[in-house]
Amino acid sequence: MENWPTASANLTHEGRIRETGERVALLVLSDDQSANRNLLDRAAEEAAARAAIRKLLVVAFHFEADTPRREQRGRLEVLCLQANRDLAIAELKPGKRDQAFVLGGEPEIDIRAVGGGQLKVEVRGWNTYDPKTGQVRAGKPEDIDCWLLDTDHDGKSFYARRIHFPGKSQDRQLKRFKAALGRRIRPELWASMESLTSAPFRRPRSGRIAVRIITTTGDEMLAVREAPPPPTP
Repeated sequence: MENWPTASANLTHEGRIRETGERVALLVLSDDQSANRNLLDRAAEEAAARAAIRKLLVVAFHFEADTPRREQRGRLEVLCLQANRDLAIAELKPGKRDQAFVLGGEPEIDIRAVGGGQLKVEVRGWNTYDPKTGQVRAGKPEDIDCWLLDTDHDGKSFYARRIHFPGKSQDRQLKRFKAALGRRIRPELWASMESLTSAPFRRPRSGRIAVRIITTTGDEMLAVREAPPPPTP
């Protein structure tokens, strides 16, 4: 890996994959910077201008909610890598088993119509790349700390219209909150808040639905999907 060959506000390095010789562009952000879609757009545009570059790797400690973790932009593949805090340790070993990034896939979600023009979303899981083994590891539902649902995503900003805490029925703070609400609670809505399946909601005007999950290890992943078309009369 070398510094990007020309002065750039969007790219930091150019790398070469040892096994294939493929050249890649990199954007490595410091721990006080957040990656967002606007930054990815500028970096991808500059990387795509180099004919030999087919991949852009974005390494950051923080990603804003609207940042896609993996996407194809023409011939350029953009991959976002979540940096581990261990990278701040100067003595970190450079060996294969000491890699300090995680490549998280999009959450796997299921959107289905439930009648009355309404939809439901179910979170099925997610995949992450384990650098210690070189294998893709399936995430477990019990590893989801919370998941958020934007039922009418505008394609720019994520707005959490529904928040869920699956498997947290014994959480003390939620118990106190439930007691404070008292009879104002609708049992069916409270039950969905504690599960991986949302309560029904109206079909989005934008046609898009977004789901963001946060795992117990602090990893965040976002999936944006088109809502299924309404049934034909």
